[in-house]
Amino acid sequence: MILQRHHRLIVLRGVLPALALSTALQGAAQAQHARPAPTPGSRQTGVAAPGEPVLHYVTRPGDTLIGLGQRLLRDPAAWPGVQRLNHIADPRRMQPGTTLRIPVALLRASPDTATAQVVDGTVQWRLAAGASTSPASAASAARPSRPPGNASDWQTLRSGQSLPSGAQVRVLGRGTALLLLANGTRVQLLPDSLLDLDSLRSYAQGTMHDSHLGLQHGQANILDNPKHEPNQSLRIITPGAQAVVRGTAFRVDYAAGVTRQTTLEGAVELSAGSARVAVNQGYGSLSANGQPPMPPVQLLPKPDLSGLVARVERLPLRLSWAAQPGARSWLAQVTPADAPLRILARSTVTEPALTLADLPDGHYLLRVSALDAQQLQGYGAERGFEVAARPFAPLLQSPGRQAVVRLARPAFDWSEVQGSARYALQVCPQADCATPLLSASVAAPPWTPGTDLPPGTLFWRMASIDAGGKQGPWNDADPFTYKPAPGPVDLGQSALRFTPDTLDVNLPPPPDGLQYRFTLAGSAAPAKLLQTVVSADGRAQLQRPSGGAYLLGVSLVDSRDGTAGPVAQQKVNVPPRYPDLWLLLVPLLAAL
Repeated sequence: MILQRHHRLIVLRGVLPALALSTALQGAAQAQHARPAPTPGSRQTGVAAPGEPVLHYVTRPGDTLIGLGQRLLRDPAAWPGVQRLNHIADPRRMQPGTTLRIPVALLRASPDTATAQVVDGTVQWRLAAGASTSPASAASAARPSRPPGNASDWQTLRSGQSLPSGAQVRVLGRGTALLLLANGTRVQLLPDSLLDLDSLRSYAQGTMHDSHLGLQHGQANILDNPKHEPNQSLRIITPGAQAVVRGTAFRVDYAAGVTRQTTLEGAVELSAGSARVAVNQGYGSLSANGQPPMPPVQLLPKPDLSGLVARVERLPLRLSWAAQPGARSWLAQVTPADAPLRILARSTVTEPALTLADLPDGHYLLRVSALDAQQLQGYGAERGFEVAARPFAPLLQSPGRQAVVRLARPAFDWSEVQGSARYALQVCPQADCATPLLSASVAAPPWTPGTDLPPGTLFWRMASIDAGGKQGPWNDADPFTYKPAPGPVDLGQSALRFTPDTLDVNLPPPPDGLQYRFTLAGSAAPAKLLQTVVSADGRAQLQRPSGGAYLLGVSLVDSRDGTAGPVAQQKVNVPPRYPDLWLLLVPLLAAL
């Protein structure tokens, strides 16, 4: 449905000297739906009535009023009115370089078209019911009153497609469209916008272009007349305001009854009701529900994106920037670096950061502008960044984070990543792995190094390598500690002593944190463990076994985790407990 327009006038003054098109803005502001029809005087006498635009035509060698009438006027015989308006004595002889004022009402109009230069996402168009592609009357400056077309009329808009006068364009979802008008004016439609190409006309064989657009909702970013040609006119109409544009860069958005306008270049005069304010470059204003516009406020400056990370290797990704005074929120969007009009993500955030769950690997642009308390959008900043998160790094399993390993060549294990052909593995003395101790390319877990690790705190990390040889990012290096297992015991320092009931063993005290483990086993294979004694001071007392040969084993054990070193063994011959007892049997044997 086309919403009724409440005409409040926005007059934009160009950044260059005033253009040759002169428009009676006050008359346009007083019109409710259309400009007044041209007066008989303008058509018959050539005298421009108040409120009518005129074309400033600079004569060329060989120009005559009769010839100009045949080339430019709707009624070639109306040239005498131009003669009287400009006080031309001889219609067949005019000095080259003379500026003629020709009422637009006398000019022959031709239809213009717009071109969908870039279309991304879901963008549709239709020709509104009642619209006509024929040139409109030179005096019908305001948007015509017509019902919209049927919803079934919507068609997909393609890049490069021409759009006639009377077409409607809507952008859905995260789509965007860049429309190019006949004079080079660029109109970018942002997501969730609806624009009517109310009237696209040209006059004087393309010398003058007059375009009237209706923004029903959403936002349009406009760069008007970038070549700064004279005799150009662009009007943007919303349900709450009208913008008459003359060579400037600005934004217009309309939502929930509020028209917001920010001027990036040039100047704007915004009027509503009986109030009028000047909105200069770098300022913005708004008009809500027919109320007078608020006094212009200075736009917030560009956000500082210098701290944005240049390369993102982890998902989800978080893009952050510096906060700034006066900002209540930020409008952030991400586009491909090679397609800056394609919006991949767009969000208003209340903290200076944008979080995205996923982005394919590639180069991107982040655009950010701050919004003030009135939701007026300030100047925008942009900065490039790269996503390089694939192939994803594997999940490290063993050694675990902060684990202690006791083997000089421990086994490294990890979870495999689908699509990875190989893995890069590094063991490093520092967390940044600037100077790795070991680097290896391995096909599958587990992996055991071919050389001993040095004792102490170490770090290990991994990256996946795909079938094409592309290596993904490293994961965070996990720390672990290699603490060598206790060494062997020197049994040459041991002292054995037998008592009737015990076997006493004495060794030097063990190193700090270690203790001895003594074992006694039979010597016959397989050896049967008979006793185990743990000693913290090197002294052990075992029960004395019956006479015979035994194996005494001694190892050092870590008192904190029970890690044992190699077992040193010594054969011990235990004498009988009562070696002379057999002599008592000699008399008995003799008596027999």
